[in-house]
Amino acid sequence: MQKTTRLIVALNVIILLMIAFYFFLAPALLIIKNLRDPAIRDGRVSQMAWELHRAITPGLGKWARERVESRVAANLDLYDVPSTEWPIFGSVFYLMATENLQKEWEANNGSGGSAPDAPKVYSRSSLDAAIDLVMDPVHHTWVKTHWGTNYLHRENVFFRSLLIAAATSYENLTGIRKYRSVLEDQCLTLANDLDASKYGVLDDYPGECYPIDVFFAVMMIDKAGRLAGIDQSDFVMRSIRAFEGPMLDKLGLPPYSISSVTGKPEMMSEPTMGISMESSSRGIGNSYVLIFAGDVWPDIAKKWYSSYEKHFWQDLWWASGFREFPNDPIYMNWGFDVDAGPILGGFSPAANAYAMPAAIVNGRLDHSFTLLSECIAASWPLPSGRLMGPALLSDQRHAPYLGEANLLWLLSYSKQPNVDIVSGGKITFYVYFIIALHLLAFLLVAYGCVKKLQYILIAGYAVVVWPKIQTCIWVLLILASAGFTYLGNSGVGAIFVLLAQLLPICLINLCYKD
Repeated sequence: MQKTTRLIVALNVIILLMIAFYFFLAPALLIIKNLRDPAIRDGRVSQMAWELHRAITPGLGKWARERVESRVAANLDLYDVPSTEWPIFGSVFYLMATENLQKEWEANNGSGGSAPDAPKVYSRSSLDAAIDLVMDPVHHTWVKTHWGTNYLHRENVFFRSLLIAAATSYENLTGIRKYRSVLEDQCLTLANDLDASKYGVLDDYPGECYPIDVFFAVMMIDKAGRLAGIDQSDFVMRSIRAFEGPMLDKLGLPPYSISSVTGKPEMMSEPTMGISMESSSRGIGNSYVLIFAGDVWPDIAKKWYSSYEKHFWQDLWWASGFREFPNDPIYMNWGFDVDAGPILGGFSPAANAYAMPAAIVNGRLDHSFTLLSECIAASWPLPSGRLMGPALLSDQRHAPYLGEANLLWLLSYSKQPNVDIVSGGKITFYVYFIIALHLLAFLLVAYGCVKKLQYILIAGYAVVVWPKIQTCIWVLLILASAGFTYLGNSGVGAIFVLLAQLLPICLINLCYKD
């Protein structure tokens, strides 16, 4: 074998070992490191959250600016959720997460997460880009198509509440009142529209009403009112009519969807048995509202969390957490739901991800520790501070930071004062299984590299086909990988590196003798 091709084999082995270290061994070590962080037991913001915020901030700002400038949002499929909704959601999540981290940083006298600067300082450029994307009229095209030109003053509850949330977080962080007029207008008009509705609820999209989104809107109107000097306390108290008595399901929890016309739960098709039933509360919805409920209705929050735990929490031999559907009767153990994601043994990723902050703010640190440990294992942390798991679940073209921004927001909550604390929790088998998978993957790659060196370089049982041509192709693949990575497209760069691993192509030399 020629010296050049022998060198290529050696370099490929080094590259493959570096990849295996970065994506398998390092994540296993990072999972163990993050599990040892006292913050996840104490109800404080974890070190992983601080690192994630610093890791995604530059890229998210760059992406948001380029997306607004491209005007790509003007011509999208109305029902293609990743391209229409996700860019807005990701930007709002980032703004709210940064606001939470800033509060935590200030509460700890500027020592949060070992950050050299306050979050609002080092992320300022990205904050500007995120709010501009949320308020960009071109990015409103899809809701305008749904509701017409009057889309900011006609139902459209969730989208309007997102505008309120984004403008409030941005102004709280920067002190700039660039979007104060939007904030005040939506704070007043959405409150009036909900007040004027028959049951205190309105649609998100025509014919689609989700009480949990109305709940979020009420909380954001209250928060924005405090910022703008608009007293919405009476409105908040009146809004309770949408979350009491017949407006709740048989478990005493807000149903996932209802009819805004009749005020009754809609019928839904049960995914497993094919039967029809009334829409009841669901894990993702309960976890979502319980993040905010204690801010204005602490007694109701305590009652809802108790019912949620009773009817949705489950301990299995391999994992613990909240189910997506109630445990009595059991509606679905295995399957897929468009909002909740894959349902495994009754658990859904969304219900348990949103339950992390819900448990923390309600004082259930036993639940939050268990859920956080499972989330840390599933997140696939990388040495860069980014999280491979949620990044893979994001739309790489339209919303590459949605998953990480969403999880960052959920990780940015800390325990509240004057809330009874229940400590404890456990690390489940699932966590150890994920760590073992990472280690096993690294060991398998390392073993393959050793065998490759043994058979090709050391023993010499191979003959290289067209060595000069293969060498040229290998060099081009590596250069292409470096070029795409430098330009910011690391995904394509990784593909070229993996293709380079296929070279040189060798034939086993059956006639070889010592």
